[in-house]
Amino acid sequence: TLADGLQKIGYCAFYGSGLTSVTIPKTVTMLDEYVFYTTKKLKTVTFAPGGTEGLTIKRYAFRKATALQSITLPARLESIYTVSTPSGTTGAYKNVFEVFRESTALKEINVEEGGQYFASINGILYEYNEDGVLDTLLYCPRAKTGDLLIPKTVRKVENGAFCNTKLTSIVFEEYPKDDPNYGRPLLEVGAGTQANTNVPTGEYAVFSGKVTSISFPSHLKRLGINVANGLNVKGTTITFNMDAHLEAIGGMTFIKSSGITELKLPAVDDLGIGAFYSNSGLTTLTFDPASRFTVIPENMVRNCSALTGLCVPASVTKIDKNAFYSCKALTSLTFEEGSK
Repeated sequence: TLADGLQKIGYCAFYGSGLTSVTIPKTVTMLDEYVFYTTKKLKTVTFAPGGTEGLTIKRYAFRKATALQSITLPARLESIYTVSTPSGTTGAYKNVFEVFRESTALKEINVEEGGQYFASINGILYEYNEDGVLDTLLYCPRAKTGDLLIPKTVRKVENGAFCNTKLTSIVFEEYPKDDPNYGRPLLEVGAGTQANTNVPTGEYAVFSGKVTSISFPSHLKRLGINVANGLNVKGTTITFNMDAHLEAIGGMTFIKSSGITELKLPAVDDLGIGAFYSNSGLTTLTFDPASRFTVIPENMVRNCSALTGLCVPASVTKIDKNAFYSCKALTSLTFEEGSK
């Protein structure tokens, strides 16, 4: 038990220590980076109840706390993310997963009732918006298993939210067809717009690991960069409600996921560089004819060595460099009627 009156626990304070449990006093307002890094015996973290000052937890605070299975964060939690730019990408992210990165036994993140900024549903961390609605899914603990239904009120899923997950399936709750939000572009999955081919397998991805089924709703607005990375279980399915209309699919959105064999996409207005890069199991890629993107971007299906054919929407006026590089099975490329 740390002494009451302590205000900050500094950088690498307990790095590699043999602690098995710790109680953090209500006076602490900052857990700095790497505070409990590689505390491999740490099983219990308790935040003393009470306190009026907000708490900030910085990235890597519990990185490689490999014995930690559950944690309950205090209601006074004010910030638990960092804004960073991962290698090989552009754009900023809320990388909550980095706080608990490589904490491989973690199954639950709970939040004490009464918090203003954060709450937990079934052990998954969410953030409130200014109207008090849980509209951002921040992080699902790595060791959590089973199937997940994401509430339809969620408007954003952060990068790393399901990085190296052990979940089997993830479904976004759908609005009824007579609801005004059905088909309305509301949901953003991942951040950023462009990335290059240096994105490591699985790293910073929204979805990576053992998940074999992901179902997106009609109110999907945008997929950012590095959404599905390293989904290599054979037969993995990614499905879309075809009534959705996406503003964009970002760069390297579906990358190095050999388990995906088919993608049928709703209407899309813009594609980022390498949107389907190096998916060696992908045989079929279908664009909705209502798509409005004008460029087949650089490296779009590069190294998709099993892809046999593609029908290009009529909106396309340019094919960029290396778009079909090393697509060894590609034997058919057709253009929709009305192509220029």
